[in-house]
Amino acid sequence: IPTALGLGPNKLLAKLSLDLEAKKSKSGIAEITYEQVIEKVWPRNIEEMWGIGARMKIRLNNMGIYRMEQLAKTPIEVLRSQFGVMGEQLYWHAHGIDTSPPTHHFDQAGQKGFGHGITLLRDYGGGNGEDVKCMILELCEEVARRCRQAKRAARTVHLQIGYSRYEEKKGFSRSRTIGRATNVTMDIYAVAIGIFEENYQRHLVR
Repeated sequence: IPTALGLGPNKLLAKLSLDLEAKKSKSGIAEITYEQVIEKVWPRNIEEMWGIGARMKIRLNNMGIYRMEQLAKTPIEVLRSQFGVMGEQLYWHAHGIDTSPPTHHFDQAGQKGFGHGITLLRDYGGGNGEDVKCMILELCEEVARRCRQAKRAARTVHLQIGYSRYEEKKGFSRSRTIGRATNVTMDIYAVAIGIFEENYQRHLVR
């Protein structure tokens, strides 16, 4: 199984080193430090920055901002006036600064729920969603495996689907409670697919 590893002093730079360098390198390992932001981040186009989608790119382009260096040198007051709190985040991200804390894993013994999600490498669906159902099955198996490992079972199944950025709708989020608790993959999958088929409307899924 090919694996890539991005390293950095915070989550943002670790993510950027993974996407911009590690996935394309022969070793599969890359690192971006604070000292390397000007060299490795600033020459990049703004759409390569995590969190800048198609709409944000258009708004920044209209301000004459196309590269990360231009974003970094735009006064924070200007970005704040245009994008609010998000503008401040864009400014600090352009300088490689991310103050959000790392995510810690919970102790399974005290954990009340088990969940798993994935952002697809491309858009799925658009028809009857058979390829999306395959991904749902994989997620259900991971959740069920963790439930069994912790010797737990659940009665409520929650499914959240996010659509492609090219879709007008954002997606849907639904829950369903069943009569008897289970940690069997196909039991959980049956409930999740029921939710999916009732709410999915042939949109592209990401």
